[in-house]
Amino acid sequence: MNKKEWDTASLGVTYQMTLDSFLSDHYHAPSRRFDHYEEALNKLKEMKQYRGWQKKKYIAHQALLICRDCIEAYLAMGLYCDDMFETLKIYKQGMELATMNLGRDYFRQPISDFYQIEEAKTFFHMKFAYACALYEVGYMRRSLAQFQEVLSLNPSDVFGVRYYLYAGFLYLEEYDQFKQLYERYPKQDTFTLYANFLYYYKKQMLNEAKVLLHPMMEYNPYLYEIMAYERMNNATIKKKFAPGSGEEAAYCIAILQKVTNGLEYLPNFLVREKRNEPTPA
Repeated sequence: MNKKEWDTASLGVTYQMTLDSFLSDHYHAPSRRFDHYEEALNKLKEMKQYRGWQKKKYIAHQALLICRDCIEAYLAMGLYCDDMFETLKIYKQGMELATMNLGRDYFRQPISDFYQIEEAKTFFHMKFAYACALYEVGYMRRSLAQFQEVLSLNPSDVFGVRYYLYAGFLYLEEYDQFKQLYERYPKQDTFTLYANFLYYYKKQMLNEAKVLLHPMMEYNPYLYEIMAYERMNNATIKKKFAPGSGEEAAYCIAILQKVTNGLEYLPNFLVREKRNEPTPA
């Protein structure tokens, strides 16, 4: 699978969102970083002038030649690679460098949420992108380990890491961990509602699953229709989306697809219960 095919229905937008935060005009490298870091970041901003992937990748490579410690250049290189496994390799290098730059003792400080510290944000963006790449490739346990580390250091969950964890726990059928996380973040939204439905469905607690069908359709009917095969998943994932929108459905299904793909009879169940047909004996 090449990168173009991969990004068609993947989480590639999350990498772009991460990169964009470093290409904004107000962002500057912290003063404690290396002398050429700021120069490399300025080189990366040239990517705004081009649409072609190869040109963007070339600019990212030039930025790395200016400063081998520019984490944002690794992020850009990985985003514009042609192969997903090459992306994974580059993101791993960037994540390891970001971790090394802070040092192991850095995270032993008595701080409740490290994302509040400006100098740690590069580390979080890189680690999140690496975890997403692992998730896409299918290295589920490795990706969940990375996501759990991000969440433990950033309990306010800026990146929505818990959504990936919900899906991963359901995929691996680690139901106790799913429920523990669900109880830790009780706020109801479209994703958690659908994830909770899938939890009941996979455990064959069908009566509990049925109770959630009506609120699911109220929260986001597009997502229901995609899961029931009543609608094609052709919405574009965007940086910001309104609750109940097709864009929200596309974002949710991009993460949940690894769970729903293995549920052969899920569409039939959804359609049948929507019509209030009796469950076959």
